[in-house]
Amino acid sequence: MAERTLELSDSNDQLKESLTDLKLATEELEETNVELEASLENLKDTQDHLVQSEKMAALGKLTAGVSHEINTPLGVCLTASTYAIHLVDQLRSVMAHKKRDEDELELIDDIKSSTDVVVANLKKASQIVENFRKLAEDHANESVQQVAVQTYLENVVANIETGLDHPNVDISIQCAPMIEVKTRPGVLFLILNNLIENAVNHGFRGQDRGTILIEVSQTVTTTTLVVHDDGVGIGLDHIDRLFEPYYTVDNVKDASGMGLNTVYNMVTKKLGGTIEVVSKVGEGTSFVIGLPNVCGLVEGV
Repeated sequence: MAERTLELSDSNDQLKESLTDLKLATEELEETNVELEASLENLKDTQDHLVQSEKMAALGKLTAGVSHEINTPLGVCLTASTYAIHLVDQLRSVMAHKKRDEDELELIDDIKSSTDVVVANLKKASQIVENFRKLAEDHANESVQQVAVQTYLENVVANIETGLDHPNVDISIQCAPMIEVKTRPGVLFLILNNLIENAVNHGFRGQDRGTILIEVSQTVTTTTLVVHDDGVGIGLDHIDRLFEPYYTVDNVKDASGMGLNTVYNMVTKKLGGTIEVVSKVGEGTSFVIGLPNVCGLVEGV
């Protein structure tokens, strides 16, 4: 009996030591959460300084969307780690009152589950920040880079979706994994962002849902991106003037009439490509972009 009591005492001492280490680790996680939230606030402050042009406005919207995405896993981490500390305190209380071993084991399982949630959400937050960092670097650097198109589009779409004003827009991608292009990824992001926003603000007006499909194909010399939406479409009387500066198809709040003109200039002058629009009222709109597989030095860039 005395030997059993000694074994239980040793086990309790080891368990208390493990729980102390767990509480310290959990408190460190809380401190990390605080630091991440402070970084998030700095990111929001930086947004105000970035929105100086149409290019920076797109990056600003991206920042807002990423900030929203970061808040969710950070909030979960804070709740889970706080609960873990509460469980540690409970477990100590259980030990002090010498309750049954089953109670101790159940609390330990709860602590394990809670810390698993913390780790999973911290990893999610880290991945979101990494995606944002990569895209932000692309925007700041307009140099020509080798781009794996499918992976690049997946990252771009994931970030654009966080900032869309329309709640029911589905964006899908059709692209062979092996397609690569040597181009300016930051400029390409701005083009795609403008076209998707154009579909949301104009193509899907009055619609409960909308679908956007980005199709990619490639020949020996050219990569073609088709951005298609199933919105209201554009009348033939507007098609020829669509890329003119200050031209708008309809009156939409905050519309400058420069969005598609900016897209045209970026495609033709920055990327050395071509762009055309195909549309029919009631059947949606397709923007067809042709890019050289290797973006050369373009005059005026």
